[in-house]
Amino acid sequence: DWFKTLPLTKEEAGKTTTTTTTTTTTTTGVRIGLVQFSAPNSALKTPPGTGTGGRFSGSLTELGTDLDWHEDNYAMEQTYISEALQYVGLMFQSAAAPGRAKILLIP
Repeated sequence: DWFKTLPLTKEEAGKTTTTTTTTTTTTTGVRIGLVQFSAPNSALKTPPGTGTGGRFSGSLTELGTDLDWHEDNYAMEQTYISEALQYVGLMFQSAAAPGRAKILLIP
């Protein structure tokens, strides 16, 4: 899977781990959130209690569970990007580490 090659933070969804020095607080690596853009009137994400539960994560285990869920629950419909983008915006707003840079990748 493509995310196995990324430098993940190893943070589970909803948690933030930081390394503190005398002058700065930093976290290295990335967290990923997976959202399906293929269902009308909704953004498909993993349900609570499954993988990330539709949140950002730097945990390879959680992301693997999310990817498996999305593969098993692919809507196979048209692309409905509007509803999914609204959910992605909420993910960015409620991220556990709001000061981090955010990127939206639409493959």
